[in-house]
Amino acid sequence: MPTYHYQITNSLGQPVCGSAAAESLPALAAQFAEQGWTVERILPDPARARFRYGRRVPNAEVTTFLRQLAVMLRNQVPVPEAVALLARECRNPVFQTLLYQVESHVRAGEPLSAALARYPKLFAPMQTASIESGEASNTLERVSERLADYAEVVGMGVRRIRTAALYPIIVCCITATLMLFVFTFIVPKYISLMKDLGIKELPLITQILVTASDWIVPVAAVALTPVLLLGIVTFSMQRGRSTWLLDVWRLRMPVLGRLFESLALFRLSAMLSIFLDTRTALLDALRLAGQSCDNSAIQGAVWGAIPRVAAGEPLGKSLDAAGVLPADFCGQVSVAEQNADLPATLHRLSQWHAERMESLATRVGAVLEPALIVCVGGCICFVVLGLFWPLISILQNLTGGG
Repeated sequence: MPTYHYQITNSLGQPVCGSAAAESLPALAAQFAEQGWTVERILPDPARARFRYGRRVPNAEVTTFLRQLAVMLRNQVPVPEAVALLARECRNPVFQTLLYQVESHVRAGEPLSAALARYPKLFAPMQTASIESGEASNTLERVSERLADYAEVVGMGVRRIRTAALYPIIVCCITATLMLFVFTFIVPKYISLMKDLGIKELPLITQILVTASDWIVPVAAVALTPVLLLGIVTFSMQRGRSTWLLDVWRLRMPVLGRLFESLALFRLSAMLSIFLDTRTALLDALRLAGQSCDNSAIQGAVWGAIPRVAAGEPLGKSLDAAGVLPADFCGQVSVAEQNADLPATLHRLSQWHAERMESLATRVGAVLEPALIVCVGGCICFVVLGLFWPLISILQNLTGGG
């Protein structure tokens, strides 16, 4: 029979915790109810039960957990009690079960970082490593707060990029669908009608319209290829799932490239500042912060700097050697090294890139929207003129116009 961990209140009003074997969770709860005990919570043994969480826990839940954990730790609440309180207040049942399991591991003697590391889909290795560093340096509340700030800015940046790309994707897909319908069903019937009316020579713009209707399928496929690539680039930003070539293309895109670059540089500088503030060794900090970049090209540049730094080369020069990171970023890192102000400088760089992401996203929206309006308007004008120009010629012939 499976084992369950329970917390109940007995008939004397005293809290009781323990473990018991039962056929099922409802059966164990009914057994406690028969004895007049109030059930606070019952959880399956995490060592035996396979708990699937995955995408059912949004990133906002994790960010809120880190934020509230920092507040409770600052108020001198012990870690097990803080996790228990946050689990009790959690409205997501999957994340609530996960937090209760984290609490049981912490009460059993595990550090919080090790308990959270059991769930790598929610807590990335760089997050658990920074929490471990915060535990070692007795700055866990500060690290939790900065991780919450980091997660909020990253989530905002990803949403900004996807929102900037979603508008042109939707407009282009709707326009392509309408054009495909017009060229497939309306234009051929219209041309047959013109021939029945005895029009032998069509205007140039109508001839172009007829030619386009004959080749509409390959033309639509060519037109939708950039839209498809844009969707792949913007909506596949998940850790470890992008190829190096795709990440390089992200950085070199004409409009969204600087947004991707600012997001990656924010990740790098923010995590480096957190690790260096908690006295993590520079080589370990580079390895973990490079993993957090979520861009294979920048990650390769950071990891390529590790052997150079280990050989005694300055960090700024080592990062600049790959030619991937911007020269101004590497230059500011070099100056910060000389002034012994590297963690604070990296923190200021992360704030600057967060503000730059917001500014760039606003500018991208301001450029894309009128450009799409002009393109869609041009397509509509082309179709309307191509269809109505022969009618104008017929009306002129009927009225005797020249």
